Amino acid sequence: MVGRITILAALLTTAAGAGVIKFYRHTLDIEIRNRVAAQAVPYGQALGAALAHRVAILQGFEAFLKIQPDAQRDLEALQRYTADLQQTTRGIRALQLIRDGRIVAVAPLAGNEAAIGIDLRNHPNPLTRQKLAETEASDSVTVGGPTHLAQGGEGLVLRRRFVRPGVPGHEIAALVLDFAPLLDEAGLLDPVGVHVALRGSAGRLLYGPPEVETESPVSVDVRLPDDMWRLQAVPAEGWAAAIRERLLLFALAVVTIGVLLVAVVHLVASRQARLVGAVAERTRSLRDAVEELRDLAAQREQMEVQLRQSQRLESLGSLAGGIAHDFNNLLTVILGSVSLAREEIPPTSEAGVDLLTAERAAHRARELTKKLLTFARRQSVEAQVVDLNDLVVELQTIIPRLISELVRIVEELAPGLWTVFADPGQLEQVVTNLVVNARDAMPDGGTLTIRTRNVELRAGAGAGAGAGAT
Repeated sequence: MVGRITILAALLTTAAGAGVIKFYRHTLDIEIRNRVAAQAVPYGQALGAALAHRVAILQGFEAFLKIQPDAQRDLEALQRYTADLQQTTRGIRALQLIRDGRIVAVAPLAGNEAAIGIDLRNHPNPLTRQKLAETEASDSVTVGGPTHLAQGGEGLVLRRRFVRPGVPGHEIAALVLDFAPLLDEAGLLDPVGVHVALRGSAGRLLYGPPEVETESPVSVDVRLPDDMWRLQAVPAEGWAAAIRERLLLFALAVVTIGVLLVAVVHLVASRQARLVGAVAERTRSLRDAVEELRDLAAQREQMEVQLRQSQRLESLGSLAGGIAHDFNNLLTVILGSVSLAREEIPPTSEAGVDLLTAERAAHRARELTKKLLTFARRQSVEAQVVDLNDLVVELQTIIPRLISELVRIVEELAPGLWTVFADPGQLEQVVTNLVVNARDAMPDGGTLTIRTRNVELRAGAGAGAGAGAT
């Protein structure tokens, strides 16, 4: 029994522990994803700020072009303007003026001569043609790329349409940027604690290892004037490694608690089993003693049959008194042992509840010994208010032992019966004497009726008025 309880406790503890560990792992996953997202947000904000700064430069270039009478001819002013920007801002490759879809001016000119005259509307790169069309159709800044620049390397092209006062049609101011300095300014070339990848709105990889996409990354939005990029991030050591140490410590704590819990259950079950065995042993001893006393009572009863009726009743009373005292002594031992055991076991445990039940049963048995002592006339007379119906019900445990199995007992207890002021023990003695007399009068069996009712006796009334027993 103890082994089954221990195994069951181990199985339940294992299942509960696995559930708790699974829930904690889910909590850690959420926590680490939030942490990585918090780490990626500053990078995304820095990249957005860097792009916003370049947009402001493009707007300044647009304002510069508007005040120039002819930037295509005044190349010296354009070169000086570009040189000043390149000294203050990293990554500016060139400034361009586009008219009717063609690049008509570029600065610095050195190294960019090939760009003069390029027809962007008929450019072989469809993305270049698309971005130009978007720029010509909108007053907003458009961002093209990252793309391979004609001058070499990867870069972005920021363009914006503008109208020169007094000049029909529109022109386009363009800012060509190297992509790497922009990423470096945002800290994306050497991020701390995370691996990152930058993707366009269509999912095209703009920067970073493609493996990031397959590792369930968190995403941070990077807002552009005309688009939205996604900055993806994963822990540098990987998701599993990021939570491994904390998860292992928690799992170890859960396993330790589970082992301790199973050990406690085993100890409690073992102690309970020992207590149950001790109670069972004492119960067997008590049963043997009762059986022995029954045999002795039967022998004395046979002897009393050969003696006078009064001597038999007196002997029966002495026998009942002896049984009650012996039974009471045994109950004292049981109550003492149960009381000591209850001091060592929590009252809310299963063993504590069982011991409380045993103690209550022993107290009820002690009340039974009191009735037996009363029957033997070994208690002092104590007159009190008695309900005869309750008294007859309580005697149901004694009367069947006084009669033959051939005698059937019928009880007719009147409702609303008046109470009497008498000694309960003497009343029980009267009832048992009447039962014994009735039994002797029916050696071949019959029906014994115990009836109670209210009878009012007037002065001078005798048995004929209803006093007596039936």
